[in-house]
Amino acid sequence: MKKILLVIIMFFCSTAMAAENRDNLFIYIQDEQPGKETKFLLYNQQKIFYQEPAILTDKDVIAVYEKYNSHMSRNMTTIEFADVDKVHKLTKDNVHKLLIIAVNSEVVCVARLMAEITDGKMSVLDTSPTTDLVAKITKIISNRNH
Repeated sequence: MKKILLVIIMFFCSTAMAAENRDNLFIYIQDEQPGKETKFLLYNQQKIFYQEPAILTDKDVIAVYEKYNSHMSRNMTTIEFADVDKVHKLTKDNVHKLLIIAVNSEVVCVARLMAEITDGKMSVLDTSPTTDLVAKITKIISNRNH
């Protein structure tokens, strides 16, 4: 009986630790008028202040993929969200503000929201030569179900 109980406790502990160590995606709105207590993240060695809580997280994402944008003649990262109405409301209220896309506390992309999003699909121009945004987000959303 003691051996069975020990195995169950060990399994529970290792499962809990794995869940804590997984990466999380957060999308924040930049705080344009930060106060003394405003949190910030570093991006290209500069402080970017952000509003809490995150407006969207990996729990809101259902898909991510690259899509060619003929107007810009380059690939864009498209992030598709489950709740179209939520995304529409959040983006309608924040047009022309900076979005900060972070994995845990590391900023992976900063983008200006140019228009409200009515279809639940956010297109982001990822100009970082070292970050594969599609791969990072895909890994996060595939690991959240494990």
